[in-house]
Amino acid sequence: MTRFIHDQFAKKYLTELLNSFGEVQTSLDIAPELKQADLLFIRDPNTPPASTNITLVEKLAAQSALFEPFRNPVAPEEIRSCLGKLFDVHAKMIRDAKRKNRKISEAELPILWIICPTFSESLIKSCSAVTDEENYAKGVYLLPDVLKARIIAVHKLPKTPETLWLRILGRGKVQQQAIQELKSLSEDNGIRDNALELVYEMLSLLEAREKQELDREDKELIMQLSTIYLEKLENATAQGIQQGLEQGIQQGLERGIQQGLERGIQQGLERGIEQGIEQGLERGIEQGIEQGLERGIEQGIEQGIQQGLEQGLEQGIQRGLEQGLERGLEQGREEGIEQGMEQGLEQGTQRERRATIRNLLIVRFGSIDEELERIIESLTALPPEEFTPLLLQLSREDLLARFYSS
Repeated sequence: MTRFIHDQFAKKYLTELLNSFGEVQTSLDIAPELKQADLLFIRDPNTPPASTNITLVEKLAAQSALFEPFRNPVAPEEIRSCLGKLFDVHAKMIRDAKRKNRKISEAELPILWIICPTFSESLIKSCSAVTDEENYAKGVYLLPDVLKARIIAVHKLPKTPETLWLRILGRGKVQQQAIQELKSLSEDNGIRDNALELVYEMLSLLEAREKQELDREDKELIMQLSTIYLEKLENATAQGIQQGLEQGIQQGLERGIQQGLERGIQQGLERGIEQGIEQGLERGIEQGIEQGLERGIEQGIEQGIQQGLEQGLEQGIQRGLEQGLERGLEQGREEGIEQGMEQGLEQGTQRERRATIRNLLIVRFGSIDEELERIIESLTALPPEEFTPLLLQLSREDLLARFYSS
């Protein structure tokens, strides 16, 4: 059964969409009978009202609400069960208000939102459901006001940006197209990355169940999500390589300039002294012949050495800087490119392996405790074709025995 996987995805996804508007509670126990509501949203009164051009999600979050998403078409008895949960929540809120000597208004009571992939015409008639296209998109049905309930038929929602976040909860081609639209959103969208992470998590859970019987829609969804996941992995790897190249070039330039200066100064001093001595001797001999053999030789040597040192130092430093910069840049680029590619590939691969291992451990054991956390690093040293069957087949005790002490 993959219904549980889709239910968990729907709860996490709705929580991500609604938590900026108020408090969200999932799997809420309802007394006196053993009932559990999927998601209760309590609107934060301090949240400012949305602008005129608002999405369908913002309309859903305009007041406190009980959300019940369905993977399959909703049945009449399931609608009645959801209404029963809503009325139990209302009764508890009224009792709590009475204990505090406060009267609760109708506007404070949550409304019910049932989100289902399809909604048949016969069920629409039997629920006396009507549309309100002035306030809601096509596909949103209102039950009689006294019930405070709404039903969203995802397959009837128009394919617009306003309804994108709800169409993710559809199934088949409706869901697949919505996921593709989600992937195409700008990377600076505040919810896009978090929503995609939840989609990738659902992919990992579905792949772990692939040996079981999956329906055609789930298999098609796995194929689509696998393609998106591979694209993300390639982008992450390319980004790692690019960052590695940039850091490598920068470090290479700095090291190259430093080494070039040191070598250039050293070579400049050596050449400057040599040329200074040569020029000093030549000029000293010329001046010594004119002014006298003794004075000429002495003064020529002294002046020659002084001028030679000055000019030699100046020319040596200049040439040393030029040659040092050229050699430093060349060596820096080569070392930076090589180190950047190695670090980028290694970091991108390790990050994706660690995320996959964590998702597989959550699927197998429900959560990751301290002991399981300690074996993740050992598992990342293995290639995916080795650690994937181990995580899916070995028991918790076998995994700890094999990797805990390694």
